[in-house]
Amino acid sequence: MNLTLDKQIELGKLFDNFRELKKFASHEFDKWEEKDIDFKTFSSHLNIEKSKKDKEIAVELVITDTITLYVTRVLLVKLLLKYGYINNNYKPKYFLSPNDLIKKQNSNTPSLYKNIREQIIDINQLPYSAFERYLFDRDKFTCEVERAIQELHDLSVEKIDQKVLGDIYQKLLNISKRKYFGEFYTPNSIVEYIIKETILKNDNKINGKVLDPSCGFGTFLIEAKRALKGENSSFPYSDLVGFDVNDFAVTLTKFQLLWDMIKNQEKQNKNIDELNIFYLDSLEKETSEKEFDLFSYDEFQSDIKYQFRDKTKYQYIIGNPPYIRAERLKNGKNLKREWEDVWGANADTALIFLYRSLTEWIMKDGMVGLVVSGGYANSGAAKPIRELLSKKVTLKKVIWLEFVNKVWDASAIPMILIIENKIPKDNDIIKIACPQKWPEKNIEFQSFTYKEFFNEETNPEKHLLPLLVKGDLDILLKLSEFKKLGSLIKFKYGIQRGKGAKLLAQQKDERTINVIDGKSMYVGGTRETVGWIELDNVQKRSLWNEKFPLHGYIALPGITLAPTAVFIDNPNVAALDTSIVGTIPDSRKMRAVASYLNSNIVRFITLVQLRSGVMEGSHRLHVYPRTVESLPINFDERSIEALEKLYSDLSASSAKQDKESFGKTISKIDQVVARMFGINSRQLGYITDRLAQYPLNKLLPRYSWNRVKSGTPKGYEKDRYSFKEN
Repeated sequence: MNLTLDKQIELGKLFDNFRELKKFASHEFDKWEEKDIDFKTFSSHLNIEKSKKDKEIAVELVITDTITLYVTRVLLVKLLLKYGYINNNYKPKYFLSPNDLIKKQNSNTPSLYKNIREQIIDINQLPYSAFERYLFDRDKFTCEVERAIQELHDLSVEKIDQKVLGDIYQKLLNISKRKYFGEFYTPNSIVEYIIKETILKNDNKINGKVLDPSCGFGTFLIEAKRALKGENSSFPYSDLVGFDVNDFAVTLTKFQLLWDMIKNQEKQNKNIDELNIFYLDSLEKETSEKEFDLFSYDEFQSDIKYQFRDKTKYQYIIGNPPYIRAERLKNGKNLKREWEDVWGANADTALIFLYRSLTEWIMKDGMVGLVVSGGYANSGAAKPIRELLSKKVTLKKVIWLEFVNKVWDASAIPMILIIENKIPKDNDIIKIACPQKWPEKNIEFQSFTYKEFFNEETNPEKHLLPLLVKGDLDILLKLSEFKKLGSLIKFKYGIQRGKGAKLLAQQKDERTINVIDGKSMYVGGTRETVGWIELDNVQKRSLWNEKFPLHGYIALPGITLAPTAVFIDNPNVAALDTSIVGTIPDSRKMRAVASYLNSNIVRFITLVQLRSGVMEGSHRLHVYPRTVESLPINFDERSIEALEKLYSDLSASSAKQDKESFGKTISKIDQVVARMFGINSRQLGYITDRLAQYPLNKLLPRYSWNRVKSGTPKGYEKDRYSFKEN
């Protein structure tokens, strides 16, 4: 949005005043006598425990929310005055009490149209009023605060966009606190793209409602209404429906929609559309016990919101639902019980939003456009969703935003899904994009038929495969004919230390073993060990359980950009659980497997077909035992002999950091592996070229010449890889 100079000046004043008032509120909160706030009344604090840190964060949020609501009320009154919704002789005072806007008219209060009073009653029912009155209902302020309040009252509302309050709020509440409460709001570029691909697609005539089931500050709904100017200008605000568990966000969304409605003067007779934005938990099913509702001013209103959630179908569902992991939720058991079809190991809340959108809320032939975690592309938790996408609804587009400039401060890779509610056909087209920048006007898509993309041979787990291109399909289909590496060797995590096994600087006794971690490993070798641990004190011994003698083992870092394997012939050097390990009695075959795992063919398969658990910001993937075990294998004696010898060459050149010799050895390994699978020279050349192209060229194994940050490996008291319901 391009702003004129005078608008920039007004926005600058608003931000400065906002910041000054927050500073004032923070100082005064400590003096406030009524400090015993019941934080449970704040819906955005549902996960707060009684720790000191939690309360400090909650206080910060209360202060920011209070100032935001005060500013909201002042701006709203100025807007109502400007457009004639309040009697002209009303002069606003510095402090507008929480009831000033809804009282019956007298000499000191504004006269409002009844339908506006009903819409803005929400602003006056939030549990902030006592602190707000303490702050502003006084005769004297400091010069700085009085100037901020006066300038706030003097602002030209016609130069203020209603969305600015949400933007300022996010700037005033720091990143760590917003992350704590899951308060991340979506950039306009993504909102506009989703609306273009759903509501505005093919100039659709709107004949149903639009839902954002986690509306936050209402960005999607406001932009949807703006986009519907013109042909669909008669589309009522009442058909924009939003739910959120944050009562403050619901209030701000209503304010922004009301602002848009009044400022655009679409209702010349000053009749205001009803706003169907509700303080409501989208993840609850038909309510057996009524939810406490700060906004319900009669029983009818309370019942209506459940109709919108539990009984209503929508033509469009848009939004960016919060992804909060199961272990962070107090009501995880209830969610698992109510959503057992989708709430499994490592599930999160956004899975339920997406599942409910596709199975309950969307009407036939309706469109869904959501931003979700990139983990859904291949996680086990999202498998029920991918089953729906492959059989029950039609996936239209996937936009994978891993490699663009940082879109926002959330800790997951954003992925945009565009879905139509119709049964897919084999020849329906799925478009996949992995842009290098965002926003991007001309997104380059790879197009696949449904039959190609969800092929049982090449994609049995129905992964979304964001890095796949059309030319990969023939090679992946060829490789799918072979048995899996798991039929030869099983992998598991290394030693899990737990709480009792401290990392020692030197050997203590014969029960103490030298250890390496995932960072110690590079292609064909390891760096120095990281210390010693006492085997009797570890939580899980992994391969070092004394059931059978080790003949060495294969190890791979558990977190890396691309597969990186090493054969360790000394079983008295153990690997920690930041790596995965596997062993068989035959050391020749293990060396051959290590060579194979370092081949470019394995790198290609992993990055295109098996990449999972990708970490936002670093592009590193999680190497799971199941990932390695699902790689194809076709060993014969000739291959084993050649790959065993080549591993020795690889290890030697890697240790010497001889890049030329190392590169030649990798090429020889590729030739052996290609022959093993019947891959011809043209196909091998294709793989080599693919790995040299964006974005695969950014995803390289760890080499001996790469610098690695040193540090002491952390111990874990709990098993990080098992799921326990809280």
